[in-house]
Amino acid sequence: MSAGTGTGHAIDALPALPRTYLARTRLWQCLDDATRGAVTTVTAPAGSGKTMGVAGWARDRTPRDGTRTPPAWIDAEGLTGDRLAATLGAAAAGGPAAGADAPWPPQGDRLDEADEVGVVVVDNAERLDPSCVAVVDDALDRAPHLLHLVLLSRWDVPLRRLVPTMLGTLTDLRGDVVRLDAAESAALVRLHVPDAPDHVVSAIVDQAQGWCAIVVLAARAARAARAAGSRATPSIRPSTQGPLVSDLMAREVFAALTPRERHVVLSVCHEPSVTAEDACLASNDPRALEVLEAMEQTGLLVQRDQVAADGGARFRVHPVLLDVVRRRFVTGGVDIQRARATIARSSDIELARGHLGRALELAAIGGPAAASEFVGAHGLIMVLRGEHARLRVVVDQAAGPLRQNPPASLALAVECWFADDAVGVARWLEAVREPAHAGRLTAVDAAVAGLLGAQLGLEPLVPATRTALDLVQTSAGSLRAGHRALLLTLTGSAQTWLGDLRGAESNLSSAILAARSEGAGALEDVAAEDLALTEYLRGREPGAAELLRRVAAAGPATPATGADGVPAVLLRMHAEPWTFVDAPPADVVAPLSLGLVGAFWAWVARARALALRGRAVEAQIVLDTPAGPARPRHLDTVLEVERSLLAVVNGDTDVLRECADALHRLDAPADEALARGFLAACRGELAAAARHLEAATRAERSQPDTATLALAAQAQLVDALGAPADAAALLGVALRRAEARSNALPFVGWLGHATPVHLLLARAGGDGVSAWGRRLAEGLAAVGPLSSRVSFLSPTVQETRSAAALAAAPVLTARERDVLLLLARGATYEDIGRSLYVTTNTVKTHVTNVYKKLGARTRSEALAAARSLFLL
Repeated sequence: MSAGTGTGHAIDALPALPRTYLARTRLWQCLDDATRGAVTTVTAPAGSGKTMGVAGWARDRTPRDGTRTPPAWIDAEGLTGDRLAATLGAAAAGGPAAGADAPWPPQGDRLDEADEVGVVVVDNAERLDPSCVAVVDDALDRAPHLLHLVLLSRWDVPLRRLVPTMLGTLTDLRGDVVRLDAAESAALVRLHVPDAPDHVVSAIVDQAQGWCAIVVLAARAARAARAAGSRATPSIRPSTQGPLVSDLMAREVFAALTPRERHVVLSVCHEPSVTAEDACLASNDPRALEVLEAMEQTGLLVQRDQVAADGGARFRVHPVLLDVVRRRFVTGGVDIQRARATIARSSDIELARGHLGRALELAAIGGPAAASEFVGAHGLIMVLRGEHARLRVVVDQAAGPLRQNPPASLALAVECWFADDAVGVARWLEAVREPAHAGRLTAVDAAVAGLLGAQLGLEPLVPATRTALDLVQTSAGSLRAGHRALLLTLTGSAQTWLGDLRGAESNLSSAILAARSEGAGALEDVAAEDLALTEYLRGREPGAAELLRRVAAAGPATPATGADGVPAVLLRMHAEPWTFVDAPPADVVAPLSLGLVGAFWAWVARARALALRGRAVEAQIVLDTPAGPARPRHLDTVLEVERSLLAVVNGDTDVLRECADALHRLDAPADEALARGFLAACRGELAAAARHLEAATRAERSQPDTATLALAAQAQLVDALGAPADAAALLGVALRRAEARSNALPFVGWLGHATPVHLLLARAGGDGVSAWGRRLAEGLAAVGPLSSRVSFLSPTVQETRSAAALAAAPVLTARERDVLLLLARGATYEDIGRSLYVTTNTVKTHVTNVYKKLGARTRSEALAAARSLFLL
């Protein structure tokens, strides 16, 4: 912002101040204090406002003290030592006149006097001729009391500083004094755009960070935008303001830096803030801290940000200068090539230290190809360690080269797998499988890609699992970091789906150990989740619960290990099923990391949650809706047993018959006996039902626990047939089996055609019952048997069929719904009136409206229709 236009052969007029000039009272006070000494240097970069700030001070100081002569203002361009000496002599003689000649140093008594010494201001002092610098040094040595000189410079003027600074005759004012504070910046914006909204002013102040020229340019842009009718917040960045700011800064600031300063700035320009250690590493310059501190003293180019974690300072390059520097990376040049080589070296150092995320950030500065190469070599272990965010940034910058690099594409497919992004997994696997990339994947990477694709149904699971098992057995010791743990995890999950639970348990346990030893914390959590589900399927609920507790204690809960994860919900259903009665509907969704088996059990858990709330028909609808790929035989058996439980609690003999026939085809005799026992009980054939259930108690299935289900139901039937002692014995066996597994689910009251199970539990209470048994009895007694809730909330089979004739459920008002719920509880009109604080006639009006909307003539018809339409 230099305004001096003189040649240096004459004293220039003071620069004219703009109409929108802002008085810099803080700067002026500093100048008043500093100019009591001999020489004052004001050092700040171009555009900082030092020229206009000092010109305003020069114009302001004379009216404040009429005895003072106006300062002499000269430009350093073309100034000679003789002319500077003459100007200083004239000022010492009592006030310079244009072109006046006076000896320097003054002769005679003037050496001892200091009256009326005028102020001389030299603008653009960085251009001073060496002869001029010698004059100033001589004046400081011989007659500092006859000197009031202000030097305005973009960088340090090469004066001899030590002795004058110690004597107090030389004062340095840096950019931190020249910088606008937030209030001054806002006031300057208001001078240019009086009606600017507050958010526009704040945006300009935040972006400019005290740089005067940037505030002015952005304010002018805001004024132009408002004149054009645009409501967009202006930006001072080169990408939006065109070449104006960027060219100015590149020409006036960046070019003025020394080669060493340019190299340090180029090396750290891709970081929002850096520590001294970061700067030394990135620039390969052990004295980078000194460079940053020197630039920080200048004021605007570099600022101290906040204190780092180790107690050191952090440095932040001004954002506008950063934009300029980053643009230089596009244009290239010797400086850029040197900076790229240094940054690549820094990336290798960070990689050797194990800081993969930081190493990737540095590698990406080298361009998309370098980023792709790094991701191909190290991206997978980054994903397994949970460093996903840095990879996503690279994807946006180098998507093309990444798709041409199969190992990199596989790493990103695994990242999407962790992020539960099935579409992303499929997209990156498609890049892996492109024919042009054939042979570029190792056997292990190909096996991982095959297992991921099989989870999405893109290829058969059995061949992919066999291939993976062969590699686990033959190549386990030679796999790279992360590959072994990932292969074991995916293989174990596939084995769980296929029913090889022992093999899955072994491989998942090995996966946890491998992930722990390789530092793959994110994968360790996934393997633990898969292992917890496998333990659940093996009938080891306490072990699965303990494993989830350990995972939760080790770190933040994941979607699978949290309270709403599939394993946790299933275990809670077994341990405390009564807590689901009044709970909101459970939206159990399995992440991709739990594989196909996780998705299957999430589907079952959603149906169970509905059933425990008494919504058996809705639960049946969930299980009747196809989900996922074709299931292996053992999971089809699980599904038919679950459907049998829902059918018996709802009294649906047709579904029970279907389930029994399906279990016969699946060669599951014990589970078939359970379904046929339930079918006989629904028909009233209690003795036949008991015989079928006795056969079912010999089941060896772990999930569902068919034997314990059969024992609890058989106890109910035997008691109803008049043999309470035998019923108590059967119940005792069932309780002991269930307690060992914390499995309360068989006792919720699936069978409603015999003695309620909660009564049997109450009868069995006493000193011989364990604490777990007493808690079970108390929990179930508080909510009653499941069959009772279902009869109240779920429609019967006949009601469901008749409801099909209704096009849609009618819309009831809030008061009509209240009345309907009280009718379902058996309340009289008087009871309803007292509960709702309305008259009996009002109740009758609401009841009439409800009957009309439901197409009913009696209370029983209305309730049947409401259950069929799930209005209760």
